[in-house]
Amino acid sequence: MKLAVPGVSGHLAALSACVVWGLTCSVLIRSIHLPSPVITQAGLLIGTLVIGLYVWFRRRDDLKKAWHCHKLRLGLLAMAFVGCSLTFQWATKTTTIANATLTHALQPMLTCLVFAPLFLKEKLDRRALGAAVIGLTGLVILLWRELHWSGPSFGICMGLASAVFFAWSNVQLTRFNGTLARETVLFICLALGSILMLPISLQQSLPASIEAGTIPKLLVFGFVNYALGYVLFYKALNLVPVSRVAIYTYLEPVVAIGAAALFLGEPLSQHALWGGALILASGALVMFGPTGQKCAKRRR
Repeated sequence: MKLAVPGVSGHLAALSACVVWGLTCSVLIRSIHLPSPVITQAGLLIGTLVIGLYVWFRRRDDLKKAWHCHKLRLGLLAMAFVGCSLTFQWATKTTTIANATLTHALQPMLTCLVFAPLFLKEKLDRRALGAAVIGLTGLVILLWRELHWSGPSFGICMGLASAVFFAWSNVQLTRFNGTLARETVLFICLALGSILMLPISLQQSLPASIEAGTIPKLLVFGFVNYALGYVLFYKALNLVPVSRVAIYTYLEPVVAIGAAALFLGEPLSQHALWGGALILASGALVMFGPTGQKCAKRRR
């Protein structure tokens, strides 16, 4: 698979994708005063149109193959894809950016420690089990002040759910290795995700008047988050080992939390600082250890 982003190295592409996602899923989403499912719906539709143009002219044969051979698998992947997008973007609207992004950052650990052993029959090593303990400890520290009935539990649950959906989609993506180009898979996920989102987005109550600038912001969000971000990320996957690309994903919460502090005035609590550090460290241990290397090979 070759995606047209000339002059961009694999490492720079991974770095740029994570910066893009960190900004769009924090400051930009907060600046759009619409219900989160409506923002997700709009982003999916815009991404579908942009990626669809490329696939139609360059990967049309892949679409026929996908329809005849991979309908069920693509449907399951689309469910995980849209579930990740909806829950993560909902989390950023209903809890702090730190809570949303750091719970979402459990994704690599869940991929290699839960879904890969469960569905790909990968065996765990001691370092991975130790990393799981560290990550769970970090999660408890991060959420300690929120573990009561009056806390923003909904947003936290959405952040955790997004990590589960993301990890699930990572494992499902391996089923298309060598069969479909990843931009084709992305287009189908965006298109099916747009359809799956309709019942939820249509139930949302829109404000009486739409603020000036809302439509341009939605266009920027759809293009930058779903088209540019994923194109850069997939280019990185073509040029850099998956285990190394996964490390760059830990820049996303750093960028998001920094942007939230700078532009939204959100303070970073001691719980978020120490808990987040443990979560990120646990992921690094997993990805650089034997389990991460095995997981990376299966995710190429």
